[in-house]
Amino acid sequence: MEEARPSLPDKGNVREPAEQELVFYYSRARRLERASPAVRELNDTTPVKPVGIFRTLTATKPLSFLFMSIVTAVIIFFAASSFSGRDDRPVLGGNSLALSAVRFEGSTYLVIKKTIPEKTEAYTGIVDMAVSVYLKAGEDYPGELPLTNRSVFFSPEPEEEYRIALPFEAPELLVLMRAEEEYLKLRVKAE
Repeated sequence: MEEARPSLPDKGNVREPAEQELVFYYSRARRLERASPAVRELNDTTPVKPVGIFRTLTATKPLSFLFMSIVTAVIIFFAASSFSGRDDRPVLGGNSLALSAVRFEGSTYLVIKKTIPEKTEAYTGIVDMAVSVYLKAGEDYPGELPLTNRSVFFSPEPEEEYRIALPFEAPELLVLMRAEEEYLKLRVKAE
């Protein structure tokens, strides 16, 4: 028995099938079900989340190691530059000073270390000093406030150390220094 075929409308010599007669045997979804994961990923139409710069820099182990090395080097550089290069020591007449004090058996010993920074002209000559007990605001000292006047001579030597014995014992000292017309006021804690 022969199947009856639906007739196509005739439009001159051009024949077009009617829409109700079109039957598709190809299904893209079914074809992708059987495809490999790589092909499915290529045909995935979901929007891709943008990859951030951190994820790009740490995508593989070598990239992660390189990124961490760079971060470590930058941290070490900033730490080293913040702790060195700056000299916070007081300066008098171009001379860099380091003062310390030590209490021993009823006396206080003041130690002054003078260094001349490289490529600078520093003051050489007599430096007058007045040393007293440092009192905080509102603090009273029992009896008369001790005051000692001393003088030292800064020579052109690059490094010098001066030791001055004070006739009193104090936890903190107030040191006033004068070199020609330059003055310096320092507070020194005794050990």
